[in-house]
Amino acid sequence: ATTGPAGFGSPLVPTPTPGPISALACEKQYYNPVIGFPQYYLGVDGVDVPAAKSVTCTFTVTIGGAIAATDSAKGELTAAPERNGQLFTCRTTKLDLTPDIATDVSVEIKNDLAATTSCTQTFTFPRP
Repeated sequence: ATTGPAGFGSPLVPTPTPGPISALACEKQYYNPVIGFPQYYLGVDGVDVPAAKSVTCTFTVTIGGAIAATDSAKGELTAAPERNGQLFTCRTTKLDLTPDIATDVSVEIKNDLAATTSCTQTFTFPRP
């Protein structure tokens, strides 16, 4: 593969196109730190079917098997006609969490059609 004129640049790597939406699902979990404080906003991006009207996310934060925090958030649904469904994002209020330790964040997601799904990811939050 060539890398462009005079050998500069990098080969083009296609970005995978997300597939059609067929059910309620998590796509990405993440956090945003509050600058200067051991506080963090947790978030999840997901997808749902076109018929859904509301999504609720319940976040459970666990350290060493003990629950450190819980929070719930409503997801804002936006149409994604190119994927035959909807996208949503849920974000918590700011949570006081311990930095520099492996922390499991589980999210239970439920929509108004009684569908449920969950996802879990381990984060090590940065020290402020």
